[in-house]
Amino acid sequence: MDLLPSRTSIASWLPWTPPQKLHRRRLQLLLITLVALILVYPLFTEAPKVLSLLMTIVLAAAVWALSEDRWGWYGAVGLGLPHLITIWLMPVAPSWTTSLFRAVVSALFYGFTTIIVLRHILRSRQVVQDTLYGAASAYLLLGLSWASLYAISDLLQPGAIISANGGEIGWIEYVYFSFVTLTTLGYGDLVPGHASAQSLAILQGVVGTLYVAVLVSQFVEQYAAQQRR
Repeated sequence: MDLLPSRTSIASWLPWTPPQKLHRRRLQLLLITLVALILVYPLFTEAPKVLSLLMTIVLAAAVWALSEDRWGWYGAVGLGLPHLITIWLMPVAPSWTTSLFRAVVSALFYGFTTIIVLRHILRSRQVVQDTLYGAASAYLLLGLSWASLYAISDLLQPGAIISANGGEIGWIEYVYFSFVTLTTLGYGDLVPGHASAQSLAILQGVVGTLYVAVLVSQFVEQYAAQQRR
């Protein structure tokens, strides 16, 4: 009796049954909205309703990207609804509680979406545009997921993220610090000032390094298999 699964790729360890193939334009749109959010967000820091609209568009794109995966869609809708509520509640009723709840549901939503998109691209048999869109989207989603975790850490333990110039720390700073850590740039203008944030930074640096290494090897293997056919 064979105790090993018939498919021994990394994707076989990810949860749920294989989803139907996600349409290329869904992942393409998700990538575009994620890039737009990161680029445009700093321009509207004084316009919270515009930022809420941008985040709503990203949320909708993420839900649509997972719409062909039954369990992925259920999870995206279940986590997306409370996330949507907090997105629009924050400009109206800003408070510590609202900020914490938004950070928690944001981390869950982005993290869940990352897992489903990763599972899709790791189960893909060919390296196509869809695969590349998914890989780039998952990388950006990882950054946003960790940004939410840093926000949680800073809310629960003020000073978890410290600015070298003494400036205020907000959502865009969490996103910035997250991607600086994910890419292992380490500029030093923002630093973790508490053990919780330091642990998150260590894990994110490791995940960022492994992400590139694992996906590149996966793509090389898939491309080599395509060439042999």
